Amino acid sequence: MKISDATSLAKIFDQTDTLVTVVLSGNLIDDDLLRMLMTGLIKNNSITHLDVSHNKITNHGARLLSKLLGENSVITTLNLSDNQIHSEGGRYFARGLRENDSLLHLNLRLNRLTDEGCNLLLEGLRD
Repeated sequence: MKISDATSLAKIFDQTDTLVTVVLSGNLIDDDLLRMLMTGLIKNNSITHLDVSHNKITNHGARLLSKLLGENSVITTLNLSDNQIHSEGGRYFARGLRENDSLLHLNLRLNRLTDEGCNLLLEGLRD
């Protein structure tokens, strides 16, 4: 995916109110491309399923995505499998999940969360 693609998608995400599922698996999305996509995703209230698996998202991208999990979130499924998220990413998701009541499925397999990251994530679920 190129920057121009991410910019176009962000505009679509911002303007649509019928799009429910977004699958961007295996598009070489890194944190910079994700930042561009987030400009539209953060304004969208219809997307409930987001799949950004098999990309190059790191802890910084996890911090960006955690903003989708806040109090007014409509995201029910978030697939982040096979990215480059480490324990710090678990901390960011924990913060986002503290106020979340919509997320039902979170896939973080094939990342490097470690025990520390998983414990932080679980603490966010308990709060």
